[in-house]
Amino acid sequence: MPMHTIGAFLEVPWNSGSFIISAHFESLRYVDRANISILKPHFLLNMTFNQKLGKNISIFSALRNILNQSYESFDNYPMPGISLTLGLRTEFKTKEK
Repeated sequence: MPMHTIGAFLEVPWNSGSFIISAHFESLRYVDRANISILKPHFLLNMTFNQKLGKNISIFSALRNILNQSYESFDNYPMPGISLTLGLRTEFKTKEK
């Protein structure tokens, strides 16, 4: 477990969508209880965009690890660098009686 974890986000909503930027910091962590091996601190910056296109369709995108930080969540398990996810959501509603 990290000694310190700090996170924050800013959301900018509008009538049919939103933009979110978030930041996350984790301080130095030890791999085992003996406190011999460490994982370095890391800072992550992410952005998310959502936009409704119609009554039942919306698009979204998520840009993760914008600063392309090299970090490990677990010992010898490197996490991915910058990544982009694009998507389309659709919603189907049934008529209520």
